[in-house]
Amino acid sequence: MKINFIKRFITIAAAAILTLACAAGGTFAELKDNNNGTITDTSTGLVWLKNANCFGKRDWRWTMSSVSNLSSGDCGLTDKSAAGQWRLPSKVELIARAANKTGFTNIQTDYYWSDSTYSFGAFFGAYAAWIVRMSDGNASNGRESNFYYVWPVRAGQ
Repeated sequence: MKINFIKRFITIAAAAILTLACAAGGTFAELKDNNNGTITDTSTGLVWLKNANCFGKRDWRWTMSSVSNLSSGDCGLTDKSAAGQWRLPSKVELIARAANKTGFTNIQTDYYWSDSTYSFGAFFGAYAAWIVRMSDGNASNGRESNFYYVWPVRAGQ
């Protein structure tokens, strides 16, 4: 129970720090709609898929193999992106996104996969990844066989 409290405290503290770091003068960092199926976070330079629910809920293996194949023409993209440019966001990037979702479509209040992995140990399986709930930025652990939402991101150009 003490470990869960510590994990939650660290997650909440990280979200608060990121919100302040990404904000200018107490307001949210600017999110620029690129009118091509993407939105750029001008504070980080990251380009997010505008449709936050293009893939629905998927397991870890499907997610890891499919996100990297995303390209212009998929999910409403007309940005000329190519396969291999898209990835899952980190736990920290998702926590920051939960703090500001302005302009995005189809955001679910449930958990989204991150690319931040860790080991459960032999009892639970080989590995898992952090998941972040968009309704409040809460981070938790997700086993590879569980189904969560997928929200790809890529570096700016």
